Amino acid sequence: MTTPFDAATWSDPDVFYDPPFPRRAMARDLIARHLTEGQPRAEIEALLGPRTDTPYFADRGLIYWLGTGGDGLGVDAEWLAMDFDAQDRLVRFEIVTD
Repeated sequence: MTTPFDAATWSDPDVFYDPPFPRRAMARDLIARHLTEGQPRAEIEALLGPRTDTPYFADRGLIYWLGTGGDGLGVDAEWLAMDFDAQDRLVRFEIVTD
């Protein structure tokens, strides 16, 4: 299910850690309508807030926890991972699992 991106819901830890994991539902809309190659890192951080504090994917520029996979009962989590060039411009983004 795809839900329109909403910055307030995305940034609310009282909401995004609980099933049905609204970040997972918003991720496709976020990618389609709010992220573009060449976008400044500062602009993305202003929209999404600070990266998720995690040891996973430490080599990625920004990483955001989306929720657990599948039906929400899985052990693997889904993440939005982003990479930036030397000028802090977005060069790649993808949904990955741990």
